[in-house]
Amino acid sequence: MDFNLDTIQQHLGITFKNKNLLKIAFTHSSYANDKGEVSNERLEFLGDSILNFIVANQLYKKFKKKNEGYLTIARAEIVSGKSLSATTEKMDLIKFLRTGNGLIGEEARKSDRVKAGLFEAIVAAIYLDGGMKAAEKFIKTNLH
Repeated sequence: MDFNLDTIQQHLGITFKNKNLLKIAFTHSSYANDKGEVSNERLEFLGDSILNFIVANQLYKKFKKKNEGYLTIARAEIVSGKSLSATTEKMDLIKFLRTGNGLIGEEARKSDRVKAGLFEAIVAAIYLDGGMKAAEKFIKTNLH
């Protein structure tokens, strides 16, 4: 698939002010290393924390009588690699990921870890571009 930021924005239903954030979010380390670009790994790091915070906040508000143990388990299930990977697949996002050529790129596109990382990177890019409310809306709309 050709990498086109306008197509990705349409697919996500979000228009970015800083399109470079979106480009980085969809750049796997195998591609970045080949081309001398920045990978999405730092965005993954930030997105993981944002995702955990937003989901924890939603659970805290929704389940007022549940204890910390219940909330922790619920959050862990929602933000698990398996859940994020499935969401990325359902949203058909992996096709936009820029990967290195050959076997590494092919394997990356099949990896649950890579798919989950892509979702986290997108969350971080949305947060950095549009703020916490934009990230929260994206998560609420797409992560179930």
